[in-house]
Amino acid sequence: MNVKKYFNAGLANPLSVPWKLFNILRHKFPVDFWFLNGWSFPPEMITILITKRCNFSCPGCSSASPEYTKNFKGAELKTDDFKKIIDKVAWFKPGIYFCGGEPTLREDLYELIGYAKNKGLVTAFTTNGSLLSDENIKKILSSGVDFISASLDGAPEHHNSYRGFEKAYEKLTYGITELIKKRDEQKLKSPNVRITCIINPEDKKDAFFVLKKAKEIGADEVAFGNLMFYPSSYILKQKKFIAENGTGGSCLVGLEVSKNKFPFSLDSNLDDVYDELKMQAKLPVTFVPRKIDLNKFFSFQDPSSDSQCLSPWFVGTIMPDGTLSACQEFRLGNGVETSFMSLWNSPQMKKFRKFRKKGVFPACFRCIEGQAIKFD
Repeated sequence: MNVKKYFNAGLANPLSVPWKLFNILRHKFPVDFWFLNGWSFPPEMITILITKRCNFSCPGCSSASPEYTKNFKGAELKTDDFKKIIDKVAWFKPGIYFCGGEPTLREDLYELIGYAKNKGLVTAFTTNGSLLSDENIKKILSSGVDFISASLDGAPEHHNSYRGFEKAYEKLTYGITELIKKRDEQKLKSPNVRITCIINPEDKKDAFFVLKKAKEIGADEVAFGNLMFYPSSYILKQKKFIAENGTGGSCLVGLEVSKNKFPFSLDSNLDDVYDELKMQAKLPVTFVPRKIDLNKFFSFQDPSSDSQCLSPWFVGTIMPDGTLSACQEFRLGNGVETSFMSLWNSPQMKKFRKFRKKGVFPACFRCIEGQAIKFD
């Protein structure tokens, strides 16, 4: 565990510390999950999707890119309405994670970060790095944001090809290098910079490239994940599940795979990649999920019903139009007009949690955003 980053975040946001300690206990002893029949304490984190727009075309994006994000024309809240939502949740001091799409496409991102910081909230955002100009770096450092995650997939050729954006690698590595350099020159303790990498299932060597590059540019940590995907047939399975049970969302996460056949060849030596990365790491490294049989993960075997997920108890998501949703974009109501906790513990959300506690939805097939995925 990278203790330093949590220590710095605590110093910068002392009012959030009691709630953070409470949520650490909740993770160890999730009494609301165990005993409270779908009712939940306030979430530990709120993800705010300030936009679904993106300038990249990543085929496995959890935001349903490329078609959806490239052509997104849905409503986006104005700055003041996002501030109203932050006001409503500030009392229980959740971490606020600004996400997208690509959040830096919204010019008010840094204003919203500063607003949340003034409420004593820990803040973070993720970026593809394409807009990390010198001007935006100044805004980032002035905002006081605690954490930044920047996505790097591997060597330049692979990264640029996968992202569908010319010079994506060059823009990201330049921007992050400059950000860290200026942060250190100003002797600032934040933001903590994390490089995130989806392990390339075609060639694990890209993950080792990312590990080396993160060290070179001075990143504080690296987080590795795995490619989320789902079979095309599971779209209908999820619709059927919703029709039969009256709960669940319509958004499946990751790369859609037709006829249970990947559009690429799997690296035959993926099974030992976690151990190899740990051995070569010269900075803090985490894995999502922490433990996994990658041979089974990249099979089309259904997850075990024992694949527990606490996300519906710990994470709420605000959509660009202000709707509060659980995972799968299961929509609960307007977060600007309605009390947050009345939506968070609404009858429909309690029902969603009770079904998720019993087992996985079809939409959970290879979702690792909180799911401790297991196989029978």
